[in-house]
Amino acid sequence: MSCAKPIDSDTFNWSIELLAFFLSDLSIEQDGQQLFLPLTSNDWQTTNLALLRFTKAQCADKKQQVLDDDVLAEQPFQSLQLAVPLALAETTQLRFTLGLPFDINHLNPLSQPSPLNMPSMFWSWRGGHKFLRLDMLGEQDAWNFHLGSTGCTSASAMRSPQTECVHANTLHFSLSKQQQGERLIVHLDKLLQGLELNGRNSCLMQSDKTSCQVLMSNLTDNGVFEWR
Repeated sequence: MSCAKPIDSDTFNWSIELLAFFLSDLSIEQDGQQLFLPLTSNDWQTTNLALLRFTKAQCADKKQQVLDDDVLAEQPFQSLQLAVPLALAETTQLRFTLGLPFDINHLNPLSQPSPLNMPSMFWSWRGGHKFLRLDMLGEQDAWNFHLGSTGCTSASAMRSPQTECVHANTLHFSLSKQQQGERLIVHLDKLLQGLELNGRNSCLMQSDKTSCQVLMSNLTDNGVFEWR
């Protein structure tokens, strides 16, 4: 189906308003060796992290990739830009962290380079950034999943914590290459598996909320990311 076509869930149609997530500490495996994967600095990435961001408005562009139950992390105006050539034929593993390191996550966004200065992906100095943001709109309701660190302690919301948060909620992935290795795929059907979509089940990282527990379990154990 086209990326503008709604997702059918529990007899209701849902559209993706925004899907955005931070990747950091990217590396690959070649000939049994793990190699750091440096990125080109631009509006969407620094040498060690990238923000991949997709909105409903991008579906109006005819070049937009077709989406099925999964979403291709690839679009005509934004993709991962590598600082060095990559021999995909010799690469067997892709590793990355979904989220940001503690020492970067809680810096003043007003003084940071893009993409670390985007208000839509930031909670507060204390809470840091939203590592993953998925906003969906239904016929009668809205549903949101915002992943980030919790249990962060500081003198105020406008101050950075001096020690790491109780729950960093950074997730580490090691993906085997399935085909040519040209696409990173996010399987939204696997992320949302076992979850009834409605406003009550939105997750803004309340650790005791069932929907958050289901989403975190799916992220870690359900093959949400695929390197194809």
